[in-house]
Amino acid sequence: MQIALSEQVQVTHEVISALVSTSAGDLRRSITYLQSASRLSSSTVPPTPITPRDIQEIAGVVPDEVMDDLASSLGIDPTLSSSKLEQQNFDPIRQQVKSIMREGYSAAQVLSQVCFPTQAWVL
Repeated sequence: MQIALSEQVQVTHEVISALVSTSAGDLRRSITYLQSASRLSSSTVPPTPITPRDIQEIAGVVPDEVMDDLASSLGIDPTLSSSKLEQQNFDPIRQQVKSIMREGYSAAQVLSQVCFPTQAWVL
């Protein structure tokens, strides 16, 4: 937060949380992500606010919303600390996986985030 203040980059606590989780606590990596997001933000007129999704996409991490949608299609409530599978047919899962593929997210990154989630939900 101190770096953002000294560089006059407007960020929210959610953005700071995204920086910490996507960089795994690596300060240099966080600074790089913040600098990239700041450049992108200021390239529009008027400048757009930096969001956690911006940080996640710069970091090459599948955004939380996409992972939440995947979890929901699997019958997992991403807002609960313990997962609860529901019986359902396979079509919603297939549709969600196709959507993730069309967005161009890495399957390895999706699996990594499923195995080592930074969100509140855990498989």
